[in-house]
Amino acid sequence: MTDRLLRLVTNDTPSVPVGVGRVVVGLAGCLEVLSTITSSRLDKVLRAGVLEAPRWEALPRLSQDGGRLFVVAWLVCLALFTIGWRTRVTGGVAFVATDYYLAMDQQLYANHVYLLSVLLLLFVLADAGAAVSVDAARGRGHPSVPRWPVFLLQAQVAVVYGFATFSKLNGDWFSGRVLEVNLLRIGPFDLPSVLERQGVYVACAVATVLIEGFLTFALYVRRLQPVAVAVGVAFHLSIVLTVDRWSPYAAIGFTVFGLEMVALYVVCVGVPEQWVAAVRRVTWVRSSVAPA
Repeated sequence: MTDRLLRLVTNDTPSVPVGVGRVVVGLAGCLEVLSTITSSRLDKVLRAGVLEAPRWEALPRLSQDGGRLFVVAWLVCLALFTIGWRTRVTGGVAFVATDYYLAMDQQLYANHVYLLSVLLLLFVLADAGAAVSVDAARGRGHPSVPRWPVFLLQAQVAVVYGFATFSKLNGDWFSGRVLEVNLLRIGPFDLPSVLERQGVYVACAVATVLIEGFLTFALYVRRLQPVAVAVGVAFHLSIVLTVDRWSPYAAIGFTVFGLEMVALYVVCVGVPEQWVAAVRRVTWVRSSVAPA
């Protein structure tokens, strides 16, 4: 056990999967902030007369104008993190901004935004700008990155899907009532009447638990990884397509969540060797640190 922990702390792992994962999670963050801007979500919470529910009373609260500047700055940092420009700095600032957004008012909380905060921190610790980034193209790339933060990123798959599985082990979920409320519409189309049956909702509820339980461990088993990725992508796509239209933000939120999990899939499974070779040919990854 001690030897394994020592190898975990001291060993390295290829940087390209981490770089690709960074791009995907950065795009997810940009989508979330764009949704916040277009829906004026923060603006509405900061409006005078709206009930304030800060996470901590001592936390400074922005004005409406300050909130508008904040979300623009947040978006810029996430965009720079996505392309990998001064990745640790921009990613660190994006992490702090995401945490501040969550703590500013409890009405702004969303599970996928909390997950975004965790992933931003771990990608920064994993030196996610070492590959597939402007930093790497400018000579700051590395073929490998520290293993331990990548391990923590990979562990998020089990944390997220494991929690989702256990949280659904109750009568309300298996009765199908939760899905009946939220799956009354499929995207812009009405749910076919033939499917509006309690048995369909119960079957979907059971299938959801089985899929999430499978994904909790399957991405760590090499032989199961191709199946797990296909099942996971199809699962998240089906959620986005079947969420009830009464809440446009729900579709965006589930899309952001899906992208976050895909980023973790990449970190767990890796990328094809030909992709790595292509990246190296365009010098986005250097075999050694460029001289100062």
